[in-house]
Amino acid sequence: MNINEPIKDIFQKRGFCYEGSRFDNHKWNCIKNITPKEFFEHCHSGTLRQHILHVNPKVAIKQPTNGLIGFHSETKVTHILHESGYCTKDFMCCWCEYEKEEKHKKKMYNTEIRKQLNKVSKDEVIDAIDYFWADGFIEELNYDQKHYVEILLKAAANKYRIKLYDENDRFAGYTGDRDTDALLEDERRNQDIINHDINLDCDESCACNE
Repeated sequence: MNINEPIKDIFQKRGFCYEGSRFDNHKWNCIKNITPKEFFEHCHSGTLRQHILHVNPKVAIKQPTNGLIGFHSETKVTHILHESGYCTKDFMCCWCEYEKEEKHKKKMYNTEIRKQLNKVSKDEVIDAIDYFWADGFIEELNYDQKHYVEILLKAAANKYRIKLYDENDRFAGYTGDRDTDALLEDERRNQDIINHDINLDCDESCACNE
């Protein structure tokens, strides 16, 4: 892929999109005559606006200099170029650097998993928490067993940022984490069933109906 051709020769305006959003005519006119290589170089050096005026000075007629293209638009353009394979690779491409850091983090995480003294996966931990806490089997243990199992469950839940709700807690909504929200949904559903069964057992004179 040639990163020395103008962006307009590589992309069509309607196909140059970031997460489904197209660039308006002004921003497209700002960047269309710049090559991907030039774009990354001037983003890196902080001279992109000056280069835009140098390549296409007419864009300043309708828009003041400080409105040529902003940081967020720069980031979107570099992301499109990176994802399309028209970036400068590891040199001056922040997205390549980001991906490299993510791979390093994943490698470190996998290394940590391999070094576990007692190998256990996150899914296994979630399943154990679900069994004892969400399904309520912890209540079948005697006092001492329940006390120490509850400590272990809380320690495991803290590691994966899972909030353990009991019958005395108010449901506080979802967190955005798939595993956590699944447990919260089970807990909410179980609590609704319990409350429904209690109401069925009550008569009209019960204090629950007041």
